Amino acid sequence: IKEARTYSPSFFYIESINTGNNTKKPLLTIIFFIERNILDIFMLGCTDMKITSAIFRRGIKGDNPILEDRVPQIAFIGRSNAGKSSLINSLTGVKNLAISSKTPGRTQEINVFLINNTHYFLDLPGYGYTKTKVEIFEKLGKLIYWYLFNSGYNPKVVLLIDAEIGPTESDLEMLHELEKAGRDIIVVLNKVDKIQKSKYRTHLEKISKQIIGHDLFPYSSKTKVGIIELSRRLLAKR
Repeated sequence: IKEARTYSPSFFYIESINTGNNTKKPLLTIIFFIERNILDIFMLGCTDMKITSAIFRRGIKGDNPILEDRVPQIAFIGRSNAGKSSLINSLTGVKNLAISSKTPGRTQEINVFLINNTHYFLDLPGYGYTKTKVEIFEKLGKLIYWYLFNSGYNPKVVLLIDAEIGPTESDLEMLHELEKAGRDIIVVLNKVDKIQKSKYRTHLEKISKQIIGHDLFPYSSKTKVGIIELSRRLLAKR
């Protein structure tokens, strides 16, 4: 597969199937172009790929036994105003599960949520908000860095990028560090509803040229774009 892109509101999916044991090239390629309403109907039967329950377990500020119970971990990271809390709430369908605030930088610990009794979502503090008190920001930076790179855990990492603004220097720096650490990275282009419709495709193409080699998921908590696609990717086995 050379390229597969999502230009919501439609979902463009390409899958290659190799039907021969000793054949390097796939003998059959299936291409699906599924409108969102059709995809929604198709996904109703895929309960293992849907989020059916979400419970807040606890907030942690360092190592904790909850991280040792072998439940797969999915970490959400992004700039302080990237919309992590709103995304988690819309993704799980539970209002106020993750506390969102109009003031960036309010999350000052790692909040752990149990999803479907099978996965943990970890809402990490945001980075890049300079108005947070310096000493607090330094502690949050250490907490983020410890969990992602020094804790010994190996989570899937969801990197949220404000789609309207595009990747900032701090976003690209975080992406580079995650790549060096060999993390399974999922890049979410959040708040796509704020992009002008006339500029939507060209804007996403521009971002895709800045972030090469990763799955890009357009998403909007407001319009619900991307919920099914992202849920499937998060809950899929590695």
